[in-house]
Order: sequence, then C-alpha cells, then structure tokens
Amino acid sequence: YPLPQVTVSNDAQVCYGLPYLLTANGAATYSWSPSTFLNATSGASVNSSPTAVTTYTVTGTDLNGCAAQAQVELTLLPFPTIVAQPVTTNCPGTPVTLTSSGSIGNYQWEPATGLSTSTQANTVATVFVTTNYTVTVTDNCGISASDEVELAIEPPLSVNAGSDLAFCEGTSTSATAIVTGNFHQLLWSTPNGVIDPNDEDQLTITVDAPGSYVLTATTLLGCSYSDGLTISETPLPVLALNSPVFVCPNGEVTINAGAGWDEVQWDNGVNDAIQTVTAAGQYDVTVTNDNCSSSGFVEVIAITLPYLELGPDVSICVDEEAVFNIPEPGQWSGGSFSDQFSTNSSGTYGVTIVEGPCSVTDSVSVSTRPLPFVDLPNEMIGCVDQGVVISASHPSNSSYYWNNGDTSPSTIVYESGLYVVAVTNDCGTIQDQVEVSYEDCSYTIYLPNSFTPDNDGINDVWKIETYNIAKMHFYLFNRFGEKVLETEDPHFVWTGEMNEGSFYSPDGIYSYHLTYESTEGDVGTRKGIIILVR
Repeated sequence: YPLPQVTVSNDAQVCYGLPYLLTANGAATYSWSPSTFLNATSGASVNSSPTAVTTYTVTGTDLNGCAAQAQVELTLLPFPTIVAQPVTTNCPGTPVTLTSSGSIGNYQWEPATGLSTSTQANTVATVFVTTNYTVTVTDNCGISASDEVELAIEPPLSVNAGSDLAFCEGTSTSATAIVTGNFHQLLWSTPNGVIDPNDEDQLTITVDAPGSYVLTATTLLGCSYSDGLTISETPLPVLALNSPVFVCPNGEVTINAGAGWDEVQWDNGVNDAIQTVTAAGQYDVTVTNDNCSSSGFVEVIAITLPYLELGPDVSICVDEEAVFNIPEPGQWSGGSFSDQFSTNSSGTYGVTIVEGPCSVTDSVSVSTRPLPFVDLPNEMIGCVDQGVVISASHPSNSSYYWNNGDTSPSTIVYESGLYVVAVTNDCGTIQDQVEVSYEDCSYTIYLPNSFTPDNDGINDVWKIETYNIAKMHFYLFNRFGEKVLETEDPHFVWTGEMNEGSFYSPDGIYSYHLTYESTEGDVGTRKGIIILVR
C-alpha cells in the first residue's frame, strides 16, 4: 500500500504560553509528539501553549495501517520592550514632552493626570508637583512591558505682595511682600506707577504714585512666580472754611467745618462739624476722610460796637428843634444816614449803627408842646349896665394876665376901653387886645370863641345864646373857606360834627358870619372865629 500523504500546519511564531491550534491532514488517525505544552497527543487538531521553541512530529496512519510523519516548528514571538526617556526638573505648570520607544502594541500612560493624551507613545504633561509616570506597551499576545519616568517639578515659591493699599495725597506708603521658598531674584514692576530703582529688587517698596505693582520672584531654575497689588492715592479733604467770621457783643456765632467728613476734631475738643462759639480767637479744625486729613482754621473776630445812648425822652416847643448826636453815622428811622438827627415833630425816633453783622439800636420819644394861643376879636360891644365877658381861654395856655389885674382865663369888664391880655406857657408869652364899648341893649347875641368837644364834660359844646332876636342866619367856614354848617336856629348847639354828622371837624380855627333881626326890627351882622381843640 502506498503511504499516506500527511500534512501539518506551517511553522509559526506564536505567543508565549497561549494556545496555538495545530492541524494535520491526509490520514485517518494522528499521534503528536512530544507532548510538551500540548493539550492532547492525538487527534487531527491539538492546541499547544508553548513557553519555549518546540518542534512537533505528527504521525498519521491510514486505514491500511500505513503511517507517515510530518513536522511543524513553533517558535516564540519576542517579549515586548519599552523605554521611557528621562526628563529634567521643570517649573510648575510648564508643558513637558514625555517620550517612549519600544515594541509595537498599545501604549498606556498612568496616571493620566496632566497629560495631553494617555494612549500614545509620546505625550505632553503639565503638572505642578513632581509626578511619577508609568508607560506600558501591550503587544498582540497581551503581554505588557512597562517603564517609569519621573517628572520632577521644582518646589514652587509662594509670593504674596500684600493687600491693596492707599496713601494720602502728598504722602507715600510702603508695601512689604512675603516670599516663601528659595528664590534667586526679586523684581518689582509697574505698568502705570513709579518704583524707586533702589527698591525694585527688595521685598519692601516705598511708593508715592498710584498704580498697579507686581513682584516677580525667580528661582535658579528660572521659574517665575508673581503677585500684585493696587496702590491708590486718596485725595485730601478739601476744606472750604468761612473765615473770618464776626461775633457781636454778648452774642454767638456758628462756625462750620463742612459736611460729609468721617471725623471732625476742633482744637477746643468739639467733634461736631458745626459748633456755636462766643469768644473771639482762632479755632483750628482737622477733618478726616478715608484716613486722610486736612487742617484749617476759622478766625472769630469780636466786633466792638460804639456806645449808643440817645438819652431820655424829649419834649420841645413847636417852634423848637430836637437835635441828637451819635458817635458815628447810623440809620435813622426817618430814612437819613448820619451822625446827627434833628426834628421839630413829635414821634418816636430810632437809630441803628451797623458794624458788619452786628448792630446797636436806641430810640427816643419826642413830644411837642404848643405855643401859647390867644385870639381876641378887635372889638366887643356890651350892653349898658351889663358886664362883657372877654375870654382868652385855650388848653395850650398855663397862665393869664389881664391889664385890669385879673389872672383868670376870662375877665368880666363893665367899662369901655382897651383890654390887653398876656397868655403864657413854658414855650413863651404872647399878647392880644380887644376894644370894649357899651350900648343900650334891648337884645343880645353871645357867640363863644372856643370849645373842646373831647367828651370830658368840660366845654364840650359850642352854643349860640340870644335875647330878643326874632330871626338869624348863621354860617360857619373852615380855614379853606368851605362852608361847614348853616343854621337859622337862635339856640343852635354845635358838638363839632360836619356834613350833617357824617364825620367830625378837625382841630383848627373856624370863621363865622351871622346876620340877625331883633324883635324891634333892628338888623345887624356879626363876624368872628371859633377855635376847636379836642
């Protein structure tokens, strides 16, 4: 019989320790040897899980019992390899490329923290602390190889430039930074402020210009760490004090430091912006806003007013003048501005002298006394054997002296002649006279020459008295010649009214005109004056 044609799987490179299928053909039964790494030694197909290079012989026997052999060699695929390239120490947060080289397969970096990718042979790491990375490559057999690389990060510096600051206008301030860690260089910088060159590499800087200030600390490795602060300039409070101010004698004045301050301090201990003072002097004040202060002062000046005394009330005669003198010009109530004032009218007169906001005022009352008054008719006609009453009575008069020796306001005479009276008051003496004659009277008319309608019960009415008068016509005129009243009543009584009682006649001298007819047919005319004084 011919031998069977036995074939077997081709030689192959296989994965270490993983099952690999071996298949034989061309016979009825098969026997495999050696048995190393095989899962079975008979059968057309067996699995080999080699961990070493092995040559297998398969013996195939046909149905005639004839046998033939074939061989297959299994070699092992090489184990995967990988190398991670070392890197130098870096600054925190600096991107660093991590590279590895090795077998073909799937790559995995661990941990994935800070990596741009974790599944490539090369990646970029950005970390802030030292980190150990492991890179692993896994081939198609599932076998892995790993390597480690340390990404060393320089210990970071802590830079604290401090809190934002402010300084008062016209002054400066200092900023002191705190740097923790080993630094090689310090440098202050500013985009809009001013730094003293002597301070720029110091922890403390003194500045007098507002702006943003940044401190950068650099290590020997060249790593830089920065922090900044803002320094602002606070304007000084602007004091607008009203000075000087003036205080009047025995008065007070308000001084004001203005509104809106955080703090006010006067040199007299007052902490309010507004205070009232009575004493002259300089009042210093300091105001504070946002911890910045300005100072100023208010000068309080005491005003000295002149001594003003117009004296006691004054009484003058109507033909006199009251004169008042004051130490300096003042404003009189009459409207004039002068250091002297005179008047011949009654009234109350005040004057004010002004010095700045202060003034002094005084007033005086002026009263006028009338001159003596008398107005006798030129002639008077009496009846024989009857007395004639001559009256010089007037409220302005204080004494009377008739040339017949009488000192009464009225005198009764029984003889013809010229009668003279001198009337006197404290404003002087005047005289008047009347010619008295007599006739045989079968009738009489008496017309008083004055009355005082002031409701005091004395001489309040003016009355016509007649005897044997059949009829009469009486007219009364004021000093302008205007008719005040008219009557035909021989016993007319006048109380001082006019225009039928619509209002009262003013004080003054009134003239009258009287025509009459006696019971015996005699006619005549009388003229004279009436003095009305209330």
